[in-house]
Amino acid sequence: MSAHTPGPWHMTPITNACWDIDGANRCGYAEGHVCRVTLNEADARLIAVAPELLAALVEIADPCALRTAEGFRMIARAAIAKATPEAKP
Repeated sequence: MSAHTPGPWHMTPITNACWDIDGANRCGYAEGHVCRVTLNEADARLIAVAPELLAALVEIADPCALRTAEGFRMIARAAIAKATPEAKP
């Protein structure tokens, strides 16, 4: 199994229902084309933030993390806000 294209990923609208999703390296330069999807904007946004959602889950699941419940909530809220801009952090 190959590793996924590292994030962050960026959405570019092609039409109202078609989106290009591209990966970028740490400096922001194009890393590679991830996919072209025919979805509504909310679904395309969810796909585009998948690497950041995965990173948040990995951080929350870390058994060695010394965090309070509020710290875990902050990580979760930040990930939710990236996937759903209308959500309040």
